[in-house]
Amino acid sequence: MKRARSGVVARLKNIRLLLLDVDGVLTDGGVYYS
Repeated sequence: MKRARSGVVARLKNIRLLLLDVDGVLTDGGVYYS
């Protein structure tokens, strides 16, 4: 059970990083303003 939960947590962390990148935190966000 704990192993499955850790897999879900890792997946949520990846999604959070993806959302931050789309928001322009990890990139300069120039594509969205052009």
